[in-house]
Amino acid sequence: MIPRDKRQAPQRDLLQTYLEDILNVRHELVQMGKRIDWTACEEHFGQMYAVEAGRPGLPIRLHVGLQLLKHMYALSDRDVLDRWVENPYWQHFCGEVIFQHRLPMDETTMMRFRHRIGEDGACELLTMSIALGQDTGVIAPESLKVAVIDTTVMPKAVAYPSDARLAGRCHRQLVELAKAEGIKFRQTFCKGLPGMVWQVGRYAHAQQFKRMHKVLRQMHRNLGKICEAIVDQRTMEQRSERLNHKLHQALQLLNQYGDRSVKPRLYSLHEPEVVCIAKGKARTRYEFGAKVSVVTTAKEG
Repeated sequence: MIPRDKRQAPQRDLLQTYLEDILNVRHELVQMGKRIDWTACEEHFGQMYAVEAGRPGLPIRLHVGLQLLKHMYALSDRDVLDRWVENPYWQHFCGEVIFQHRLPMDETTMMRFRHRIGEDGACELLTMSIALGQDTGVIAPESLKVAVIDTTVMPKAVAYPSDARLAGRCHRQLVELAKAEGIKFRQTFCKGLPGMVWQVGRYAHAQQFKRMHKVLRQMHRNLGKICEAIVDQRTMEQRSERLNHKLHQALQLLNQYGDRSVKPRLYSLHEPEVVCIAKGKARTRYEFGAKVSVVTTAKEG
């Protein structure tokens, strides 16, 4: 057997662009990629994936690298993926050898990875980042003795969560998902939804709240009939995960309408973790988003 150090390297493809030929080895991301212990990341997070079940997972270095880039540059999941395709340094940081022209994954995959690793995985990434800062000399050991913690509100890109808009959108999405699974309705009530949402807005603008709530009650009754038809025709095991999730949101909207004691309340269908926070501002009494905690060292901060 030929020793590994004397084996001939595989021949390169002349039609491919190799990242090591076009990158500056002194770039910060290149140096950072060399110092991170990717093997330890694979050993820690690789245990969360089944080897012989389902489709093979994407490389752990790709997942971890995208999460680090997301927080380093304060970008959304979609923005990180779009810039990853354009930036060879980002691709090299995530373990690619040849320049890629396609998205490495969908933004929902990044979200599922965060849910999979949970709070313990996030703490592991933070520990790895702090260790990297100490190794490179960016963070001094005495700087970690005192930390400054601040909490603020991060508004989400969601429309104002009115009852009519939430009920109308949930109604249409629930009917579409149910029809895709072969569920039939005697009446979907979708034709009159735009007019009812418009009526609620006009009545609220005219301060005719009795008429407004009359239309809102009718919208919620129609939504309840759709939920009953789905439950009667399909059991929970027969329904898909997406349909069960949307049905759960519809039932939550029905329970929270008119009852201010129901918590947590649903303010957005695509961002269910959004909460209502009052900060005492004169211009905007309430903000819809999530609480964000920022921690920095007292010396560098």
